[in-house]
Amino acid sequence: MTNEQNNTLKEILFYFSFLMVLVYIGIGLMFLFSDFLSDMVKDYRAVIGGAFILYGVFRMYILMRMRKARKMQNMKRNEP
Repeated sequence: MTNEQNNTLKEILFYFSFLMVLVYIGIGLMFLFSDFLSDMVKDYRAVIGGAFILYGVFRMYILMRMRKARKMQNMKRNEP
């Protein structure tokens, strides 16, 4: 696999991970503020919703750290 293909794959994985962050936060908000799956999950809806939101925020934090580290690594490679 060439370096260009590797970078393309990393970009695709970044955007997929970002999409999943939005899904986790969206599901958490749905548990908190709607009747989403209310017939299946009657108790602890706030806890479940909060857990989804916290996990989404945690994933976003990790994703941004990885993105920043990769940019710094690319900058160091490009220095003369």
